[in-house]
Amino acid sequence: MRSDDDRILDFINDGISKLAEEDPDRPIDEIRDEIFKQLLPEVRSICPELSKEIDAGVKSIRISRTEDSARISKATLQENAIVFERAESLIACAELINRRLLDAFSTSDEVIKYVRSDDGSNMVQGNTLKLLMLLSMQGRICTLSSETVTLLKSGFLEGTFARQRTMYETVVILAVIGRGGPEIAERYQAYAAFEHLAELNALDHPESILIHDYSESDRQETEEQVRWGIQKYGDSIKRPYEWAKPLLPEKKGRIHFSDLDELITNFSIKGIYLTGNYGIHSGPFATINNVKFDRRYPFNSGPERIENEAVRNIIHVMSILLAVSVDNASRAATALLACLREVVPLGILDELHEDLIREISDL
Repeated sequence: MRSDDDRILDFINDGISKLAEEDPDRPIDEIRDEIFKQLLPEVRSICPELSKEIDAGVKSIRISRTEDSARISKATLQENAIVFERAESLIACAELINRRLLDAFSTSDEVIKYVRSDDGSNMVQGNTLKLLMLLSMQGRICTLSSETVTLLKSGFLEGTFARQRTMYETVVILAVIGRGGPEIAERYQAYAAFEHLAELNALDHPESILIHDYSESDRQETEEQVRWGIQKYGDSIKRPYEWAKPLLPEKKGRIHFSDLDELITNFSIKGIYLTGNYGIHSGPFATINNVKFDRRYPFNSGPERIENEAVRNIIHVMSILLAVSVDNASRAATALLACLREVVPLGILDELHEDLIREISDL
C-alpha cells in the first residue's frame, strides 16, 4: 500500500513535469509555488484516510478548548468572585456617570453652541468639543475595563496587558486634553483627519484584503480637513502628538507619548504598562516565556489559568485607570456645565473603588 508521502510526491512530480513542458524557461521556484497552490485543494482526494484523521483531531481539540475555557472561567470566578463583583460595580458606576454627564450636557445652555464653526473647518469647536472628547474617551475606558475583566475570566493574560496598555495611553491623553484649553481638543480633532486619511490610503492599497464601503466624497471631505488643518496649524500638525504642542512650548523636535506621560503623571502604575510591552510587541522573551517544558505539547496555544495574584493585580491597575479617567472627565464636565450635583456619583464611585481595593488587600 502506497504511503501518503508517496501519493503527494507523485502529484508534485507529475505537476512539475507538466509545467516544465509547458514553459521550459520558467524558474523552478515559480513552478514549486504553483504546484503547492494546486496541491492544497486536492489533499482530501490524494490522502482520504489522513484527511479523516485530521478532521477528527480538529474536532477533538475544538471540544477540548471549549472545555478548558469553561473550566478556567469557572475556577477563576469561584476564587475571585467578590473581586470581580466589586470591579463590575465600579465599571457600571463609571458608565452611569458618563451617561449622566451626557444627559446634563444635552439639557444645558452649552448645547446651543453645538454647531459647526464658521472658520471653514466644518467641525465642532470650543468647550463643547472638549467636553465631548473627554466623555468619549471616558466611555472608551469603560469598554476597555470590561474587555480586561472578560479576558481575565477567560484565561488570556497577555490580552489584558494589551488592553491595559491602551487604557493607560487613553487615560494620559484624556488627562492632557482635560488640562489644556479648548485649543488642545481642537488640535487633537484636527490631527484625526490625518489618521483617517492614512486609513483610507491603507484600504486603497493594492495588497489590501479589507472590504470597505467609503465613498469618494468621504475621501474628498477628509482631504479638505487635512488641508484645513495644515493651513491653520502648520505642516507639523500631521505628526503624532504634535497637537499637544501648546502644553510643551519648550520641547524641541518631535513630541512623543513619553512627553505627554511625563507632563501628566504615571499614576504610580507605569510598571504594569512597561511590563506588558514584551507581550504586545512579540518580543523574544514572550516567545520563550510561553514554552511549558513540563507538557507534551509545550507551546501555549489557548487559554491558561491565571494566578489569583495576577488577576487581582490587574484588576487593581484597571480600577486606578478607570477612576482616574472618570475623575478627569467629571471635573472638567462639572466645571463646564456648572452641575455640582454630579459630584455625588463621583463620591459613590470613590467609595466603590475603596471597597474594591480593600477587598484585594484583604485576600
